[in-house]
This record gives sequence, structure tokens and C-alpha cells, in this order.
Amino acid sequence: MKLLRKLLRSTIIGPIFAFIVVVAIVALATPRFLLAQNLSNVSLQVSIVAIVAIGGTLVILTGGIDLSPGANVALVCVILAHLVRNMGVPLGLAIPVVLLSVLSLDSSTVS
Repeated sequence: MKLLRKLLRSTIIGPIFAFIVVVAIVALATPRFLLAQNLSNVSLQVSIVAIVAIGGTLVILTGGIDLSPGANVALVCVILAHLVRNMGVPLGLAIPVVLLSVLSLDSSTVS
């Protein structure tokens, strides 16, 4: 009984329960979901993201480095793509604009 109480108070039981519910719903909605070939395919697709997520989680938990530069790089890439593709700004002009935006982001975050 103590083991069951300890398990129910654990922080891992919620995500495990949610995972089981999602698998059950998808398995009932899609007849081929639980086939070995499909599970292998899903595992292969998720494996790279899972490895990166585990690494990022360990870095965050140990307080090793700040992961916000990755978010800044993603933001800058989106801004560059939006300027070039949607707004029709030439690449030669969009790059300096994006670099200036990076400098403004960097200077505003420095303590």
C-alpha cells in the first residue's frame, strides 16, 4: 500500500498516464497504429528529437549553460526568411537588418 501511495505522489505518473491515454485513443482510431512496422517507423522519427531533448534537459537541470542563444538564432532565421520571402527585401539588405536586430537583442540582454 505504501508503494502505491508513493507511486501516485510521484511526478512521473502524470506524464505516463497521459502517454497511455494518447496511445489508447490513437490505437482505437487507427487500426494500423500498433503494427510493428508502424511502431518502428515512429521510433525512428522520434529518436533524434528525443536525444536532443534529453541532452537539453540535462544541461538545464545541471545549470551548465544558458540555452537562450539557440532561441535567438531561431528568431533571427525566421526574421530573415520573412523579410526575404514575404516582404520582398533583397537578401543583401535583409542580412544587415537582421544583424542589427541581433545586436539590439544582445545589448538589451546584457546586465
